[in-house]
Amino acid sequence: PLCRADDHMNPRRGFFLLAFIFFSRMVGFLIFSKGFLLKRVVIPDYSVCPNGPAAASDDTHFTHTCNGDARRFKRVVWLLIDALRYDFIVYDAALDPSPPPYRNKMPFIRDLLREHPQHARIFKLIADPPTTTMQRLKALTTGSLPTFIDISSNFNSHEILEDNLLHQAKASGRNVTFMGDDTWLGLYPRLLTKAFDYPSLNVKDLHTVDNGVVANLLPELRKYDADFVVGHFLGVDHVGHTYGPFHPTMAEKLLQLNDVLRSTFASLDEDTIVFVLGDHGMTETGDHGGEGQLETDAGLLVYSKRSIFDPWQQQDPPRATHQIDLVPTTAMLMGMPIPYSNLGMVIPELFLAPPHTKPPPYQNALSGFKGRVTLDFLDVLANNSYQIGRYLTTYQQYAGGDFPTSLLDALDVRLAKARELHSRVRVRHLHGDQAELADAASAYVQYMELSREMCQGVWAKFDDSTINRGMLVLFAVLCFNVLMALLGSSAAVQSVGSWVVVGLVCVSLVALVGSDAELLVSVAFYSVIFCILLLTWSTVGSRSRLPLKELPAHLRKLVAAVVLHSTGVHLMALVATLLHCVSLLSNSFILYEGDTLSFLLQSLLAMLALHTFRTVASRDSMVPSRDSMVPSRDSMVPSRDSMVPSRDSMVPSRDSMAPSRDSMAPSRDSMVPSQESTVRLSNLLFVVLLPFLSLATIVRVAKAFFSCRDLQVGCTDTTLTSPLSSLPDPLAPSSVLWFTLSCVLTCALPLCLVRSIPTVPLGYLSRPLHLLVRFGLPLAGLGTCASWVLEGLLQGGSGVASPMWGRVLLPRGVCALCAGTALVCSVKPYDTSKMATWKDALPGPRAIPAVVLLAVVASLWIPITLVLNDGVALPSALMLIQAALLLWVFTKWDLQGTRWALVIIWGLMSCQYFYCLGHTPTVTSLRFEAAFTVVDGDVSGLNMLVAGFVVALNTLASQVLFAIGLPLLVLLGKDHTEPLSAQLLVISLQYTAFHFLKMMVTVFAASLHRRHLMIWGVFSPRFMYEGAFQATTDMCVLFVYALLTMGPVSHLPWVL
Repeated sequence: PLCRADDHMNPRRGFFLLAFIFFSRMVGFLIFSKGFLLKRVVIPDYSVCPNGPAAASDDTHFTHTCNGDARRFKRVVWLLIDALRYDFIVYDAALDPSPPPYRNKMPFIRDLLREHPQHARIFKLIADPPTTTMQRLKALTTGSLPTFIDISSNFNSHEILEDNLLHQAKASGRNVTFMGDDTWLGLYPRLLTKAFDYPSLNVKDLHTVDNGVVANLLPELRKYDADFVVGHFLGVDHVGHTYGPFHPTMAEKLLQLNDVLRSTFASLDEDTIVFVLGDHGMTETGDHGGEGQLETDAGLLVYSKRSIFDPWQQQDPPRATHQIDLVPTTAMLMGMPIPYSNLGMVIPELFLAPPHTKPPPYQNALSGFKGRVTLDFLDVLANNSYQIGRYLTTYQQYAGGDFPTSLLDALDVRLAKARELHSRVRVRHLHGDQAELADAASAYVQYMELSREMCQGVWAKFDDSTINRGMLVLFAVLCFNVLMALLGSSAAVQSVGSWVVVGLVCVSLVALVGSDAELLVSVAFYSVIFCILLLTWSTVGSRSRLPLKELPAHLRKLVAAVVLHSTGVHLMALVATLLHCVSLLSNSFILYEGDTLSFLLQSLLAMLALHTFRTVASRDSMVPSRDSMVPSRDSMVPSRDSMVPSRDSMVPSRDSMAPSRDSMAPSRDSMVPSQESTVRLSNLLFVVLLPFLSLATIVRVAKAFFSCRDLQVGCTDTTLTSPLSSLPDPLAPSSVLWFTLSCVLTCALPLCLVRSIPTVPLGYLSRPLHLLVRFGLPLAGLGTCASWVLEGLLQGGSGVASPMWGRVLLPRGVCALCAGTALVCSVKPYDTSKMATWKDALPGPRAIPAVVLLAVVASLWIPITLVLNDGVALPSALMLIQAALLLWVFTKWDLQGTRWALVIIWGLMSCQYFYCLGHTPTVTSLRFEAAFTVVDGDVSGLNMLVAGFVVALNTLASQVLFAIGLPLLVLLGKDHTEPLSAQLLVISLQYTAFHFLKMMVTVFAASLHRRHLMIWGVFSPRFMYEGAFQATTDMCVLFVYALLTMGPVSHLPWVL
């Protein structure tokens, strides 16, 4: 053997081994992420007056607009309606008289455009992904482009130190009044002159923020003491998250905002301009965060009582403009410097002087808009272009040459050409020829558009060296993990070396998270590689007492032995694993990964059913074996005793000297099964295959709960996973029936779990745990259903908010009851006074830990189902039923020889139910509203941590439950030849290796396709989700391994 047999007897060694692999994986993943997830260098410089070309050259004929004389409006008002999708403000008469709830609900905008075309105009406002609120606010105030890594701070708003509109307003002596979403105070805590902020993260609160804005908006406008007014409405976004755009509540909210706009516009004067805009859109399910068209297309309405638009140049459909274009536009209208890092371009329609008569026949099409170009407009474009050019030059210095020199030189040439055309027009004629003016404007516009495109391309630059180091660490850890899984229970870490190794890796992990220094990345990289090599040698080489040169040969023998002794089920499980991993290299297969998982699961279950039938039939002699068809050697040759004469006869008889003819050949009855055997065979076929047929049926039915994601063709979102409160008609018979079924299953499954536990081991539990299992868990199920009833029937049916005790206190009570059960399982699970009679009275030596683990699983399943909502209660119940049925088959037919295949099936089921519970690996599928199941009011401090934990529990529910329930494959088995700690170590290594292989493939796919069109829409979110899956699985496996091998259960002498 490669290792001594007693190496696995210490459970702590196994724990340290699992901990080392876990931390090493995280180090490799973080190193890769640092090189892969894009970041943009923040420039600390600020724009100051003057910011035009006159400040940097002797061309004094260029005018700058950073002064009071250039201030076009005394007051600018932003009415930011969160998640105001473009089609929400566009009126379509063809949809009348029965439009969807989100269409044609703002008729005031239609009337305004029809009656006052010179005062109002709408645009399609394009938001750059990620379309999360905080990233959009950064773009709307700084004019910069976000990178993918920015999304991680969406719920941890940090102060923006980059130059922005609010800083410029304060520096220019302008007053800023804000009302609405309190996210602004986290971003700009020292820049707001006056603020009326309201808590924003409770998506079930539809009215507090909006009512606060309405209450303060008109009074503040009438005071006329603010130069920049911002009102941030949240109701539309919260309705989308809670109910979706098709719910009648969306129509009510849009009609309310329609009235707000009507009253607000009536109170304005000619020195005020209003921008009504959305920061992003929303999907058909009310979510946002990705890069789908419904998420990036927001609406923009610009209005002033002064004539600012050319009524002869109305565009249908409205022109699209970038969201960051609002930054230079607002700055120039207010006579302020454009923020230093801005990449947006002014909205031309606001700077083209509207003619009093129909314009002359000549018109210029300039970047999608039409109008007469003037020298004043050229001055605005010149200032905007100068600011962008200055930023590019400074960024090149700070970032160490990120921008290609050739591209920068080409842009400089274009800017010089635009300035030359501008100078020529000004010198030749005060107003210039319209064609020459248009050529100069086009040159400026092309320069700014190409600059933005260059930045978008450069900020998709990856650190190849760091990426390769991360992948190398992950590959080394994967090989080490697989090696330990192959070595089985003899894989152990020396007790002293474990502390050193784990401590070294932990220090590396902390250092890596705390700093971006290249030195620390290198330290972490070499530390993990060194530790893996050291542990591989200490575990395999030194303990086997083999020369180093003979170690590869022994490892090859080990792998060959594993392969040769593998059954068809094992090979099929290996093929299924490889097929799943290969599919993760294709964006098309990732889009339909749920269907792939269902197919692989059904195929594996069919193979396992066939293997089980053959094994059980052969074990019970139901099917004639090959040996029974051929006479044995003993029947062909006389025995030695038959050759020795008996005491009664000195001469042996002829019959005793040779075998008879009948003994030379099998009888006909032995070759053909009897009628009784055929009947028993048919019964066995039914008994064995029926559970597998049920399993396959559940897998098929669970597909009905898959949610659609962007880019899926022909997919229609199901309403089966929608909570009752979000349905348009929650009191419809079908809705009530579905809701009743969900409640019945939620209450019944804990009871069924309790009833399935044998009476004898249940009686040996500690008194608190016995009461909690018997009465606490069923009571928690009833409390969960009561919470759903109050929210669904009150808030969904009548629109009345459920009472505080039902909305918050009842869910908290359910979670507390379940947490108490899990805590008692970890501290005092059994009654020590009955230890003397346990061994003979219990049905099995591992009955106590099995009961304890079942109680832990039940105490986790109930709060998970609570935060998933009543719409997902049925697939959550199917998940528990499917796992229980697989465990029953494993226990009933004693399938010890197929445990590796069962581990693969267990892992595939955890992946499958991620999709069945309504999730997809996209940013938009994160259910942030789940946080407010147990959190109410302001989300800060401890509430922020609780909210984050609940959202993670909602998203990673299947990974948590299947990782915690993994030891049941050992506890409910009948193989007790090895200690429990050794068997748990083996199955833990196998299960984590399965998930780690998937994570490694997603990392490789993200690196391989980092220039792919779908990198940020498909591959990058998938790799980030897989990292979360792996971390969750590792932590749960470590917890349950420690619970069963180092907790109170480990004190039972016959268990371990």
